[in-house]
Amino acid sequence: MPKYLVNCNAYQPSFQFPLCFSYEDVVEKDDISRTVKEVVEEVNIFKYIDFSQNNAHGYDAIQMFEAVILAFAINGYASLRDLEKLCKYDIRFKFIMNGSTPSHMAFERFIKDKLAMPIEDIFVDINKYIEAHDVIDTEVLYIDGTKFEANANKMTFVWMKATKKFREKRWIKVMDRLSAFNKYCSKNNLNIRFSIVREINFDYLFEVVSVIEQLM
Repeated sequence: MPKYLVNCNAYQPSFQFPLCFSYEDVVEKDDISRTVKEVVEEVNIFKYIDFSQNNAHGYDAIQMFEAVILAFAINGYASLRDLEKLCKYDIRFKFIMNGSTPSHMAFERFIKDKLAMPIEDIFVDINKYIEAHDVIDTEVLYIDGTKFEANANKMTFVWMKATKKFREKRWIKVMDRLSAFNKYCSKNNLNIRFSIVREINFDYLFEVVSVIEQLM
């Protein structure tokens, strides 16, 4: 053995990483996920989730509700597989779900069995709740059109994208109903026919409502 190896001890340096951390410490204080949790804690959750059936599929129903609302608030829509991926890889959803990772089938069962109304209607309801409890200044709008700021910085929502998508989808549904109404009028020899407008026009919608009210 060479002299320079005599009385030498092999030493392997190591660095200890923490084995666990709290998602509470990672998510920023003004993040939208915190806002969603705050709103869900204040609304009447029994209006949106059916707790009469005890089959929770192994996951917390309120957490899953918060995850669905968060996905809708951020993107305006999220597929079941998107929800599954978000819970696995997005720290905001890990925070909402406290580390749980429901599969897309679990979300499908939750939406089908537990939600008391369509998610679009829940979205409208929560918007109304926010407007009623925190005055939202719509003049405070980011340049990229993604974020509204509430007074006192209490309610911060990345809500613009979701609102726009929801409004477009709802307008299509309104025009479909109007088309069905035109067919009804034609079938019953009523001399009324409305134009089917592609661009969102609320003034036109008010005119339609006024004519229908007079007819009724």
